[in-house]
Amino acid sequence: MDHLSHELNVLSRAVAHKNLSGASAHVGLSQPQLSRIIKKLEESLSIILLDRAAKRNATWTSAAYRLAEFYARKMRSFDRELEALLQSSQTRQLEIGTLEGLSQFCLPFIHHLLEHQGIRLVEVDVYDLDSLESRFARGQLDLIFTSREPGRRKFSYVHTLGHQSLEEKNTNPHFQLMSTFEYGLQKERLKAAEKVIISNSLWIRKTWLQKFGGRGTFPSEPRAQSGRTKTDTVPILLVGAETLSPVIWAGLKNLQP
Repeated sequence: MDHLSHELNVLSRAVAHKNLSGASAHVGLSQPQLSRIIKKLEESLSIILLDRAAKRNATWTSAAYRLAEFYARKMRSFDRELEALLQSSQTRQLEIGTLEGLSQFCLPFIHHLLEHQGIRLVEVDVYDLDSLESRFARGQLDLIFTSREPGRRKFSYVHTLGHQSLEEKNTNPHFQLMSTFEYGLQKERLKAAEKVIISNSLWIRKTWLQKFGGRGTFPSEPRAQSGRTKTDTVPILLVGAETLSPVIWAGLKNLQP
């Protein structure tokens, strides 16, 4: 009977209305379309669903009501079984990746997952941008906090949380400070640099800048999303894997950092 699931679904909604003409206005089908669906059911099941004695206002037979109720019970049972299956296989642990500059920004979200969404274990690690995107693309991370959408594909779960600026610092031109990501893109800077420090740790680069000076690009403190955003800012994005539970994503998307 699975091959008639669409037709049975239409019937279960149509019998709520007295006759065929009244039903067609409420099930999103024209009367001829609805009539063909009912005819298909009758021929497939060898059962009479419409009393056509009155041609202009054919009414439902008792068999039509019984068949519709049978289908409705079957679907309610299916929904209960599906809900039980989803609950039994509910996500209990997540792997999260973040850029170092966004590590504090992600903490309220992790707290929400643990306290309000049934997550028992969260593994959170800090990566540079290349490693973060690479691991996410390989399916090794469920959620990432990042500054751009990874790769060229469009993801279903993307939410802008805020923004931050990229600020040039130059307190000592003797030292060029670069992240591993910047090193891959801006090797021309090395030609003019006297001494170069490359690190994927934002903390190391900031601490060096404070202690010894240097020049490089550093992100500002993250700021929550507001109505007006400056043009020289980069977004702070929360991106979820396609396998992430829609329930978990809905809870995170509505959370204010």
